[in-house]
Amino acid sequence: RELGSIDLMSGGRAAWNIVTGASPTDALQFGGEYASLEDRYGRAEEYVDVVTALWDSVKAGAFPRDKKTGIYADPSKVRAIDHKGKHYQVKGPLSVDRSPQERPIIIQAGQSGPGRTLAARTADLIFTAQSTYDAARSFYADIKQRAATFGRDPQAIKIMPGVALIVGESRAEADDKSEALAALIDPAVALKKLQWFLDGVDLSVYDLDAPFPDLPASAILSRASNYVAAARKENLTLREVMNRAAESNAHFSIKGTAEDVVDQLEYWFKNGAADGFNLLSATLPDTLNDILRLVLPELRRRGLFRDEYEGPTLRENLGIPFAPIPLRHY
Repeated sequence: RELGSIDLMSGGRAAWNIVTGASPTDALQFGGEYASLEDRYGRAEEYVDVVTALWDSVKAGAFPRDKKTGIYADPSKVRAIDHKGKHYQVKGPLSVDRSPQERPIIIQAGQSGPGRTLAARTADLIFTAQSTYDAARSFYADIKQRAATFGRDPQAIKIMPGVALIVGESRAEADDKSEALAALIDPAVALKKLQWFLDGVDLSVYDLDAPFPDLPASAILSRASNYVAAARKENLTLREVMNRAAESNAHFSIKGTAEDVVDQLEYWFKNGAADGFNLLSATLPDTLNDILRLVLPELRRRGLFRDEYEGPTLRENLGIPFAPIPLRHY
């Protein structure tokens, strides 16, 4: 109801980012215990089905709310969903008008196997943290293939890796900005941030300026695999890895001129690693201003970015056609 209402109020410009929770402290906020990965995603799969069924339980014009005739709803355009599953039993329908974009855009950002399956079945848009082109291309191909197994059009699903940009009029200016930001990082905080993605490992016992330690595979959770792969490939120290964790949160990071930035964005976009990008700002409003002032004109010069919006809704501007998601059987 809340998301449907926001979507109506914004004229069809709302999206729902589905997050299952990534730590036991999340679960404590909702009075429950931290479930296993499979259980969390099993619940998420059903939750998404219930929510999308409720959004689909009303058709356009379902609520005339005519004071003269006393007719509030048109029964031919409203239906119960009668959902009975493992986790939820919901009769429906929803008393919110249908969205101008049919339903809010569904976003997912799963990195694990169950997360990718949920994304491939339900998401219109997928956020991902990939720090290298090879990793991004592999993720991209995997999601598109999984979507096809659900009978979905792989091209209708947009994959947008996060990218942290530091842009300057010159490379020297970009370097200066990067060094100024790095100087603000508190080592204790950076180490704790990296620690959050590692299970059962105490990083405080290691020398920050020694090579990144060898860790058991069982300790490497989700996007921590990006940190570990980069450390091994580039022979990074623990300090260098934790600073990257603080700077880009395991996302793709680019530093340089507008031409340098767009060269890499274009390569990922044209070579099967991304359909677009989720921009991460190091500082606000400075980073955003740099993107608007320097990067956007270069993207437009190369014909890679719009000059006008395609339509009034978020769905139109993302180029994502509406289609019901393939439902599971309960």
